[in-house]
Amino acid sequence: MSSPSHSSSMPAFADVLSMIASIPDECHQRRVTHWAKEKYKVEGELEEKVERLEKTLANRDFKVKNLEQNVKLLQNVQVAYNTTKKDFSTSEKKVRILEGNIEAMEKLILEKNQAIKAILSESDDLQKQLEDSEKKNVFYEKEITKLLDEKEQLLEAAKEEESSDESSDDSDDDSDEDSSEDSDDDSESSDESEDSDADDDQTRFVAAATLLRRMESTIEKLEASEEKVKKLTEELESVKKEQQEMESTFTDRHTKLAELATDAQAKYEKCELSKKEMHLHWTRKLDAERLLKEKALKDVSSATRTIDYMKKIMHSENTKFQSLIDEAEKKQVSMTEELKVARDQKLALERKFKKLERAIIAEKDLVIFVQRNQLKELRESERNQCNERLASQDKLVAQMEKTFELQEEIKKLNDKIENLGVEDIESEDEEEEEVKEEKKQEEEAKEQEVEEKKEVDEEEYSSDSSFEPVDEADLYD
Repeated sequence: MSSPSHSSSMPAFADVLSMIASIPDECHQRRVTHWAKEKYKVEGELEEKVERLEKTLANRDFKVKNLEQNVKLLQNVQVAYNTTKKDFSTSEKKVRILEGNIEAMEKLILEKNQAIKAILSESDDLQKQLEDSEKKNVFYEKEITKLLDEKEQLLEAAKEEESSDESSDDSDDDSDEDSSEDSDDDSESSDESEDSDADDDQTRFVAAATLLRRMESTIEKLEASEEKVKKLTEELESVKKEQQEMESTFTDRHTKLAELATDAQAKYEKCELSKKEMHLHWTRKLDAERLLKEKALKDVSSATRTIDYMKKIMHSENTKFQSLIDEAEKKQVSMTEELKVARDQKLALERKFKKLERAIIAEKDLVIFVQRNQLKELRESERNQCNERLASQDKLVAQMEKTFELQEEIKKLNDKIENLGVEDIESEDEEEEEVKEEKKQEEEAKEQEVEEKKEVDEEEYSSDSSFEPVDEADLYD
């Protein structure tokens, strides 16, 4: 690199020495040769510095290109970060949906538990009723046995009295009239006592019969309550099985939800860590570039200072080498111009980089503005759809109120039909069948309208859920 620069701007060192050899004064010749050696030495050092500066400028251009590539890579990383953030937001939505499902499952389990508690309380009440009925049965059995014992005792007493009366009648036939009259009086009094005893027995028998009827009715009630208890126990077992299944599904879904949440959290933390590492890496690189720029500027300033110093030396030298000094000055001027050109190129590249950054920021602002407008439009559409849903729900409530009024009228008609006489039963049955048919037709029409409303609401909900709302935090990120 040194030889061509010498040939283009300055003569060769051998030519200079041959020119110096033609000087007649030896002292002046030695002085000029010493100056020429020093001059060419300084020129060589300057050329080496210029070469180093050219290399640094080439490296700077390469670094600027690398910086542009790194900016593109940073943009790609930002895009990847935004996509991962969107994935995280979608996973968060899924997690919220799963949480809602879990809450619904928990509510359902609570309702089932309440139903189970109600069934258990009802079974406890039935058990208490059974115990009370068993106690009553024992009491009635004791009373019946007591009555039967009393009846047997009364029958035995009546038989003994009859046998004693027969013997007394035989003995009284041979007695006097006075004694017969007395015996007649005694027999009449005994007959009256027997009649009163028979009446008491009859009342006891009637009471025993009523007790037996009550016992039969209580036994029937007990059998019915036992059947009810069996049904309730079967229902309780089925409900327990359903509860166990629900609890197992709940635990499975809860574990899946926890796994999804941990996975999403790990992805988010990984993304944040990579972002921080990239930010730290690029800040370090920018600091290094800044230091390199400052060092290059210092080198340029030192080179200009040395050039000025060499200019002063060259002006103080002999007039014979003025042409060489002028050529050296021209070379120095060309070097400074090249340095200026390189500096201008560097400034142009910096301006280009800043312009590119401004364009990226403007594009981001435009995207944020468009997303905000889309968000406003989506919110307005959601409000309109909510208003439409509320109106449809009001209509449905009004229709339900009408159906309730019709049901009350039908209940009133049924009450009137029950209060009417036996003669008009056939005609009233026909009217009741007609009313029931009309009621069925009205209920079918109402059910069809409700199903249509549900289908419309489901379509609206599906249309509402087809888009994903944009979070304002995502826009500013």
